Amino acid sequence: MSDLGPSHEVVNQEEGMDFDLAAAAMVAAADLHAPFWEKGPPEGVVRCSDQQSWLCLIKEKSMSVFRRERAAGRSGFLGGDAEDIGEFIHSNADAISFSLTQAPQTLAHCDYRAGNLMREKGGLGIKVLDWQTFTYGPGLYDVANIVVCSMTVAECEKHCKRLLRLYQSRLSELGIEYEWARLWSDFRLCVLQHCFVINYAFESVVDGSGEVVPDCPELFARVWDRIVGAARRYGCLEVKL
Repeated sequence: MSDLGPSHEVVNQEEGMDFDLAAAAMVAAADLHAPFWEKGPPEGVVRCSDQQSWLCLIKEKSMSVFRRERAAGRSGFLGGDAEDIGEFIHSNADAISFSLTQAPQTLAHCDYRAGNLMREKGGLGIKVLDWQTFTYGPGLYDVANIVVCSMTVAECEKHCKRLLRLYQSRLSELGIEYEWARLWSDFRLCVLQHCFVINYAFESVVDGSGEVVPDCPELFARVWDRIVGAARRYGCLEVKL
């Protein structure tokens, strides 16, 4: 990473990515995913259904927090008022996980967000950091990490489908056809999977009563708004499981 210091700078996830940089990240994601598309996991890479995969670990941690909070008489979904989303994802956790295995599978970074990207100074070239969570799973999980988690709510609402179309178009250029209706459905499933990240992240910033502590990082609150907003805006609770 020190080698990139003179030529690149870390992207600010709290402020959110602009469209041009998000578009570059869509192309880079497609370039990463295409060589491994539906070819089986590379040696040493776990499938997303494996209990040791990042997606399963996040889900199980969220389930544990949900059960603990419910036992204490609270909603079970940390960070804000979205009890309906918390109830839905935890009641349907196994169905969400299974549905993700039915999406096209590829090598996914699984923490492909602004904070793990370095941007070329004065340009749009990007380098991807922190490969500890890579998994053979749905490529759209990476896409959602950019479009939903790494852009402001307003920018996501404005550019979401345009960015998804760009990802689809780049895959097509690389010989992979991803039909739009299926892509849109898989994207919404991946937003639901991202909802599990909320309990995982917020457990460290709530007090014994389940309330968010005053010094909670602003990024946490913004990502909560982005994920919950996308789940509502795109009708993710209505997706077929």
